[in-house]
Amino acid sequence: MQLTFERALDIVKNPADIIISTNDKYLPLIQQQLKQIASELPIIISEPDSKNTAPAIALSIKYLLDRLKVSVKEEVIVFPADHLIYPIDNYKQRILESLPYIRRGFFITYGIPPNRPETGYGYIRLGKALDKNIFYVENFFEKPSLDKAKAFIKSGNYLWNMGIFSFSIERILNDFYKFLPEIFNFISSLDYEDFKLNFSKLPNISIDYGILEKTSNILAVKMEDIVWSDIGSWDSIYEVLDKDKNGNAATVPVVTINSSNNLFFSKNKKKYIGGIDVNNLLVIDTEDFLLLIARGSSQKVRDLVSILKKDQDTKRILDNPIENYKPWGYYKVIDSEDGFLVKKLVINPGEAISLQTHKYRNEHWIIVKGIGKVIVEDEEGVLQEKEVKPNDNVFIPANKKHRIINIGKEPLKLIEVQTGAILSEDDIIRHEDNYNRC
Repeated sequence: MQLTFERALDIVKNPADIIISTNDKYLPLIQQQLKQIASELPIIISEPDSKNTAPAIALSIKYLLDRLKVSVKEEVIVFPADHLIYPIDNYKQRILESLPYIRRGFFITYGIPPNRPETGYGYIRLGKALDKNIFYVENFFEKPSLDKAKAFIKSGNYLWNMGIFSFSIERILNDFYKFLPEIFNFISSLDYEDFKLNFSKLPNISIDYGILEKTSNILAVKMEDIVWSDIGSWDSIYEVLDKDKNGNAATVPVVTINSSNNLFFSKNKKKYIGGIDVNNLLVIDTEDFLLLIARGSSQKVRDLVSILKKDQDTKRILDNPIENYKPWGYYKVIDSEDGFLVKKLVINPGEAISLQTHKYRNEHWIIVKGIGKVIVEDEEGVLQEKEVKPNDNVFIPANKKHRIINIGKEPLKLIEVQTGAILSEDDIIRHEDNYNRC
């Protein structure tokens, strides 16, 4: 995401001209990532639900029209956040070369000449050339069979669809009107806030299926002399990682016997993984799940997630991950049983949790690294402040206001032990908050 933001900024120059659209649950992580690289933050829109690219784009268009009052002649470029692209100069040049065609009313997509028969990508069939690297689009093909992908490459007349689009607001509004009237009605009849409130009612549909495969006057820009990888799947991550002499890629120490062309990934950097007689396997070990995938099948992860969401036990894990990002940093659940919950909290420099109370639980804080300022309400209802350092501990009774602030230059780390009959993230009453969550 950071690289995508920097590429976009290199094209539009002003951070105020960039909108990042993301799901609510990723918002804290996006904010943290941006603060690491940008002195001036772009606009960030949080989508209340996961509804694919067509509703997400529509929400951003509504923001532009309602909040920024831009003209319908305004030009918009849509970049996915999970791409690796270089060299940047060639990429930027191709984007800029395409912009005059937006003003002529075209819908523009961008594609890479394929170098292998990839069945996980969409393909663009090129028509007549309009300029050196710009072509009319004849058809789109989504995730073909291996035989078809081989035929596409042999013909030399196809591109991988990069998922980058550009258009004028006027053009996309006309396409929504013709092909996705339900979404157009949201744009035309609701203000921005009501659009967000009713976002979950929109169809779950991509801009590719909803508009691109139906509309006309589409151009494709051939992005030659550019290295590109869509790292939105585990297969793609395997492709971009360094590999040993047997073709194994790993993010942790690995010991293998007679094993080749595997990915070994773990969130626990101290964990060793062993492999015996395994080939073409993707092994993904997270805090919550162990996932095994045959290489070439990682696009089916979304199908597995759909199954997991139907089971209450696994849905609870998906909805409440062990590692959870917040605007101030993140926490990780270490252990839990009836009556207690243990977390590790990491608070970034200058950040603070909200001034809050809990009705049903007590909390014990043990500072393990960094310097903080703790505020706790005493028996008389007065907020008392004190500086804390490693080995200090703090007890917070139920129904007492409290917060902790990182006043140091390094992450503040503490262990939080919750005790009580109800231990839930819903048991938080915020009285003051730096992140407008009250």
